[in-house]
Amino acid sequence: MAFFAAYDRHKDELPQGVAEQSRIDALNWIKSNGIPTKRVESYHYSDLRRKFSKAQNYQMSDTQISFAEIKSRPSIAAFDHVNYVPIVFMDGKLRLDLSDISKIEEKISLHSLGAMVTADRLPECLAYDFKSAKRDNAVDNLTRVMWRDGIILRIKQSIASDLPIHLIFVSTGKTDAAHFSRHSLLLAANSSATLIESHINLTNDVSFNLHHFTSMLSENSELTHFTLNSENKNAVNICRTHGIYSDGVKLNSISLAVGGAWSRREGDLICNGSGMDLKLSGAVLASAEQHVDNSYVVHHKLPENTSFQRFKNVVDDKAHAIFQGKVIVSIDAQKTDGQQMAQTILLSDDAEISCKPELEIYADDVECAHGATVGALDEDMLFYLRARGIPLKTAQRLLIHAFISEITDPLFDNLKQAADSLITKWLSQHLDN
Repeated sequence: MAFFAAYDRHKDELPQGVAEQSRIDALNWIKSNGIPTKRVESYHYSDLRRKFSKAQNYQMSDTQISFAEIKSRPSIAAFDHVNYVPIVFMDGKLRLDLSDISKIEEKISLHSLGAMVTADRLPECLAYDFKSAKRDNAVDNLTRVMWRDGIILRIKQSIASDLPIHLIFVSTGKTDAAHFSRHSLLLAANSSATLIESHINLTNDVSFNLHHFTSMLSENSELTHFTLNSENKNAVNICRTHGIYSDGVKLNSISLAVGGAWSRREGDLICNGSGMDLKLSGAVLASAEQHVDNSYVVHHKLPENTSFQRFKNVVDDKAHAIFQGKVIVSIDAQKTDGQQMAQTILLSDDAEISCKPELEIYADDVECAHGATVGALDEDMLFYLRARGIPLKTAQRLLIHAFISEITDPLFDNLKQAADSLITKWLSQHLDN
């Protein structure tokens, strides 16, 4: 009820234009279905409704801060040696004054979602988002009701892999606000790009963010997408991707979670072509009472596609990590290769992992499999390292880093170095010398 009351208070402040009917449809869906609890199968481990509260403020803030202050944050400073193109969101608002696309402005187009919708300018992604049939996903509908800002990023030509676009989402903590945003990414046919997505806080105050991404990859396009969540221990962050992929698409999606109190990354990836190669990988480093959920569904619609979901978790204290992966192979998707693997190291008796891999197969000529492993650090390997004079905590850090690094190895050198430094920092903080 607090969510509906907030909508009534702020509905006149939200972007109008072509978004209005979409917003009404989404609101009706939420009224009928509610915000998901553990009774909803896909949210069985992550009760979303409990993250909403009456105390949340739904107003847009207007915080003034410099890009130098953002870059000084340790998790962003880790990328200092990466020659990236920054696009900055501050408390849910696109800040063009803090962004700089001058290095690639001829190869991309960047627009504020609110401005495009209000002007009724409808590129393909907006026509899909706001004029297609109502969809049955909670995060999709929650963001369609309360979104205030977002971007439309179209990549028209290939961008060098070592010149990534860096989406930086910043919560300042100056307002106890719930921020909802929607974003659209479009890759032109035969183009390629690298995208970094970082989520950070400037203070230790509470933050609450819901993001919805529509990702449309055209024929033979190639995207490397590296996501970092390094928010504080009071942050709630939910990100959903609705992917629509065409013939010959190559996707390498890698996520690294080293922060946040309660986070969930989910996606529905639709393979509307053939000859695709989709790799979804993630590394989770969780401690204290963190809750980190990775849940993806890959829909194979047509033949001869490959998808591989691989997630590695290191869970300490009373933290809880979740992997839910599902591969749906339609009757026409012959010669599909769909694989899933979740591997977890538990560092304490109270740490928890929940794995739920699923296969739903309607074709008969496929290669699909899933697996999961859970255990502690290998005692034989620890003994081997300690026998050579390496202290216990150092040996533990070496083994964990080697375990996690397999996820980040495919990144180009400077970006891999940034990921390694973030992993090293977490290990140093959580495993004493």
